[in-house]
Amino acid sequence: FRAEESGDFAPLDHGQAWTFPEVPETGTVRISYAVRLSAKRLDRGIYFSPPIEPAKLARLVDTLSIESVSDFERWSLLKLAASANYFTASQAKELVDAMNYRKGKLDAAILLFSRTVDPGSYGAAIMDRLGTDSDRAALAEVMAPHARHGVGAR
Repeated sequence: FRAEESGDFAPLDHGQAWTFPEVPETGTVRISYAVRLSAKRLDRGIYFSPPIEPAKLARLVDTLSIESVSDFERWSLLKLAASANYFTASQAKELVDAMNYRKGKLDAAILLFSRTVDPGSYGAAIMDRLGTDSDRAALAEVMAPHARHGVGAR
């Protein structure tokens, strides 16, 4: 940005350029051009988007595995990570394992199924991580529509 020295605008720093976050304390700034930048990734779907990079996954699993992180914080972090990334079935297995309690594992397994790039391998990777038959049945029910179309676990 440059301070305007004409019109109703007072000069800022004698017309010197300045950049955020070092903003002048006084004066009026006129912005003649602004760009909105977006950090949202291009989401191209499970068949065209690569899974999360191994180093990023390792950091995520390490964070989820910290004992002082509450179950609510784990779930919130997992939802945030799943909204911006895709996973392989084996990566999802690591994330499910990082959840502490039975319902957390089931919720993670259900959430991550829609974000996996290899849904055909998902059941084999995840089912044994769920502690009860009712949890496995709940996940199978979520995966069933995909299985009928040749996409889900067999």
